Amino acid sequence: MPVLYAARGSEAKRVGVRMNADKRLFGFSRFWQGESDRRRWIFVVIAAVALVIRLTPLLRAGDRWAVLDDSHDYLALSKGIVTGCGFARWTNVGCAPAELLRTPGYPLLLAILPENLRWVVALQALFSASICLMVGLFSYRQWGFKAAVIAEALLTLDLPSIVASASIMTDMPFQALLTTAVVLQFYAMRRARLDAEAVYMIMFAALLLGCALMVRPIGGFLLFFAAAPALLISGMTRTTRLGLCGAAIAMPALMMTVWAARNARLGGICTLSTIVVYNLYYYRSAGVLAYTTGASLAEVQNLLAKGLGLSHPSPFLTPPVYNEMLRGSLHILLSNTLATAVLSFRILIWLAIVPDRANLNAILGTNARSSQFLVASSDIVLRLKDLLHSPALTVLVLLQMALTVFVWIGVGRAIIGIRGRTRQDAVVLMYLLSIALVMLVLAAGPEAIARYRSPAMPFLAMVAGVGWSGASKIPEAAENRP
Repeated sequence: MPVLYAARGSEAKRVGVRMNADKRLFGFSRFWQGESDRRRWIFVVIAAVALVIRLTPLLRAGDRWAVLDDSHDYLALSKGIVTGCGFARWTNVGCAPAELLRTPGYPLLLAILPENLRWVVALQALFSASICLMVGLFSYRQWGFKAAVIAEALLTLDLPSIVASASIMTDMPFQALLTTAVVLQFYAMRRARLDAEAVYMIMFAALLLGCALMVRPIGGFLLFFAAAPALLISGMTRTTRLGLCGAAIAMPALMMTVWAARNARLGGICTLSTIVVYNLYYYRSAGVLAYTTGASLAEVQNLLAKGLGLSHPSPFLTPPVYNEMLRGSLHILLSNTLATAVLSFRILIWLAIVPDRANLNAILGTNARSSQFLVASSDIVLRLKDLLHSPALTVLVLLQMALTVFVWIGVGRAIIGIRGRTRQDAVVLMYLLSIALVMLVLAAGPEAIARYRSPAMPFLAMVAGVGWSGASKIPEAAENRP
């Protein structure tokens, strides 16, 4: 089993120094010390630039530009929490029935924060800039200065992440929770042996992953990534390793189970969120049927709704409708496996490179809104016609495309050079790539847009930084870095 940063018998002193450094706030306490490390201020400067960029939308008056389509759901739920409805929407006629569609993480955050949405955008901008700093510092410790500057700069300039931080949506909190958890896992993996601090970091990372699940239910795969550090740290017996894996998985699993039990009790559907099946039926399955028949997605969605006895697609599901949608989705997807695979792969490539246009248009207030809903990867000509309504948006989209291509070339360079790396370094890169790719695959449906890529961007930026920096191994200086 691979082990990250196991102690070396001939380097006991070095390991001891590194362990003592790790005891001081995971090594960050030495950020301000040392003549040779003054260039770490570069990462603070880049993070400050990231913060300024993400605060720029606040120059616009009001806050309606921050409210996108799904934002209304979160605002209604936060209003319901504040007014005493529990986790249910507040409507014009009072409290709606218990909510099953959305998970409670983001509405709870909105309920805690001031009602002024401009403060929410400012806080999300601070979160986003902090993630940029975290990416820079971790990459510096792991791969050196050049790789770290490239990684942090790429994330700083990533427009979908910028737009996500300026929107009342779950993308920014989810990105922050996921990135923080993974970086904490790597700090635990760096320790020479399992000790109390490594256990604390593993379990806190598992808690953050559980919180991420409660923000966006698409993160169900995170359950299994919670155990990764326990599998990669040396010096444990099999019993200890299995016990720590079980404890790490149990943390997010318990949160999921409790919420699913709540939904079963109040709504009769034992699930973390009904939105998973809703998207599976009205987007994944409908997208496959639209692809095979040539009909529009809206036409197929309406036909699927009528098959359930509904006049139109509705996200508010009863237990019989939920079960029928799940069975119908599985039947459609399994009966059209080739079309499902082809469409999913095409949308995955689209999601990997598509620039943010519609949400960026909403934030900027430019006149280039989509004239209709378009399935991911379709109707390129119509998209370009809508885009050309705004020269400013056209320029930003072209810059996004260039930056995205730059990121993926860097990722490719890192993958090509991975065989020449140490096993420890290769494991780190593969772990980062695995999380990023799983996030992209899970989001690759007909409804996919650029902001769905934002949770993967911190990891892709780190890998691209390694690829473009030309670092063939962990720098010797980084071995002693806190």
